[in-house]
Amino acid sequence: MVSLKKGQTEIVGLVIVVIILVILALIFLKFYITGNGDKDSSVKSVQANNLVNAIKMVTMCNQNIGDAIIACCNNNDFCGRDACRLSIEEIKKIMDSSSEEIIYFEAKDNDDLCLSVNNDCNGVSSSINFIRNNDGEAQIQVKICSIK
Repeated sequence: MVSLKKGQTEIVGLVIVVIILVILALIFLKFYITGNGDKDSSVKSVQANNLVNAIKMVTMCNQNIGDAIIACCNNNDFCGRDACRLSIEEIKKIMDSSSEEIIYFEAKDNDDLCLSVNNDCNGVSSSINFIRNNDGEAQIQVKICSIK
């Protein structure tokens, strides 16, 4: 049996401690690097939800834009104009001033798409928001897609 001297035993113990620290550092680095994608996704999700809320607060002709979207889904006029065209114009103004990214907006009535702005894409979506009035209801959603 080989007998180790005291100095050699301490060096072996130090090497083991260094190896453990390197392994822990690599594990931390892996989670730190992969965590950024989730963080970006979370930030975009919050931005998408904030954008939907901003769109819902817009007023036209002393009425809420939600009324115009529902009128569009019902093929009605709004403020003496085509409700869909008017809604698209207002929503585009908001989206163009809000971000450098491509944003897709959609409104559905009973799961049937009745209004969309820009092309659908793969991106981070807001939660589905419901808008209601006496004429009906619609579901609206925003997706943040990519940089223009």
